[in-house]
Amino acid sequence: MDIDAVYEAIAAGTARDPDLSWTRRRLQAMALGRAKEGTDDQRLGALRVAAVLGPRDGIPVVAELVRDPHPQVRAWAVSQAIGARELGISPLRTSLEGPDPEQVRLALDHLTAWVDQGCVPALRRLLSSSDAGVRQRAVVLLGNVGGPSIRGELERLVRDPEPEVQQAATVALEVLAGTRPRAVRTPWWDEEPEAQPEASPDAVAPSEVPAETLAAPPVEAPAPRVEAPTPPVEVAPEPAPAIIPASAAPPAWGADARRWGGPPPSERSRPAVSATAPPTSTWDGHVVPLPTTLPDETRALVKLLGMVAAEDRAPVLALFRQGDAKRRREEFSVLLMGYAGADPALGRGLCVLAAEIGGPAHVTGLRPLLRDPSVWVRSASLLALGALAPPSAIPWMAPFLDDPVVREAAVDALAGLGRRVRADLVRDALKRVRTDDPAFKARVDAAIGSLPA
Repeated sequence: MDIDAVYEAIAAGTARDPDLSWTRRRLQAMALGRAKEGTDDQRLGALRVAAVLGPRDGIPVVAELVRDPHPQVRAWAVSQAIGARELGISPLRTSLEGPDPEQVRLALDHLTAWVDQGCVPALRRLLSSSDAGVRQRAVVLLGNVGGPSIRGELERLVRDPEPEVQQAATVALEVLAGTRPRAVRTPWWDEEPEAQPEASPDAVAPSEVPAETLAAPPVEAPAPRVEAPTPPVEVAPEPAPAIIPASAAPPAWGADARRWGGPPPSERSRPAVSATAPPTSTWDGHVVPLPTTLPDETRALVKLLGMVAAEDRAPVLALFRQGDAKRRREEFSVLLMGYAGADPALGRGLCVLAAEIGGPAHVTGLRPLLRDPSVWVRSASLLALGALAPPSAIPWMAPFLDDPVVREAAVDALAGLGRRVRADLVRDALKRVRTDDPAFKARVDAAIGSLPA
C-alpha cells in the first residue's frame, strides 16, 4: 500500500492498526498540507490522521486548525488539544483568539487547570470580551498568573454588569494582594497512559486533564483522573454543512509509540523499591519514598526525580535511559525550555536530570530557573549549573553567595565549577564573601580548599 492510500484510509477512518514505522513523517507532512489548504472534509481527515500519529507528531496539525473558519473543524481541533494534556497547551492558547465563545470558554477552563502562565497577553484582550463567561474565566486565570500591572483592569471589572465577573475580579484582587494563595498545579508524577480501545479513530477519548485547586470562583474545570474513565469532553459545534457529519465525535488520540513506547507495565522489570507512593498533594520540598511501580512517561519520571532523595535516583535514571533514548532527551529538552514555574518537583527534577545528562546546551534552559519562586528549584539549578556551566557563568552565579536562602547551594555550585574549569576565578569569587556566620564561613573555606591549585 503506497503512502497516499495509507493516508486516505486513515483520514476516512477505515484504517485498522496501520504500520507507521515507515510513513510517520510523510503522513505528518501530508496532514499539515491538508490542514492548511484542504477542503472542510480534508481538514477533518487531517485531524483523524493526527489522532493516529499520536500527540507528539499530531499536535502540529491540531495547532493549525484550532482557529479554523469551519466550526466543526475548530471543535475537533480544540477537543484534541485538550486530550493532548501539556502538549496541547500551546494550541489552546492559540484557540483563545477564535470566534466561538463556547470553545474559548472550554480552552480557558483547561488552561486554568494547568495554571498556564504563557497566555497573559491573550487573557488581557479577553477581559473586553462580549461574553460574560469568557470574561469571568479570563479574570480567574489572570488573577493567578498576572502581576501588579493588571490591578487597574481587575478593579474596572469589579464594576462589571455581570455578578460572576464582579466576584471573580474581587477574588483575583485578593490573590494579587496576597490575602489569598495563588493557584498551584497539583503534582502529577504517576499517570500511566490509559489503554487505548480497539475502535476507529473517531472514538471519543476520556478527558485526561488534571484537576487543580484554584483560589477563585468555581469554574467547570476538568475532573481529576480516577480509576473509571471520566466522560468525554463534548464541544457543541455550530450548524455545519451536510458534507460534514455534525454528529461525529472528535477523534481520540491513538497509541503513540514514540511517546508511550515500551512493553506493558506488567512485563517491565522494576527495581526493588519501597511500596510507599509519593503524596498526590502539592509537593512541599520534603523527599518522598520511591514507589514500587515507576511511571514510564518522561514528564512523570522527571517530576519523580525531583521528589526522591539522591540515593533513590538511580532506578529513576535507569528507567529514563531505557527504550528510545533520543525521544526521551527530546521530551526532556521540551520540558526544560518550556518550564514556567509553579511546579517545584518538576523544576527540581529538570535540574537534576540536566546535570546527569550533561552538555553545555542545557545551560540556557537552566539559567531562568535561578529566578524560580521555589528555593528548591533555585538551589537545584545552581548545583546543575555548577556541573555544566562555563567560566563565563561565574559573574551571574556569584551574587547568589549573598542570598541567605540559597547561599550554601551557591558555594557548592561554584566549587563544582571551579573543580572543572578556572579554579582561580572561582577562588577569587569565594574569597570576596563576607559573613558573620561561622558555619557558613567554614563552608566557604572548605570549598576554597577543595579547588585545585
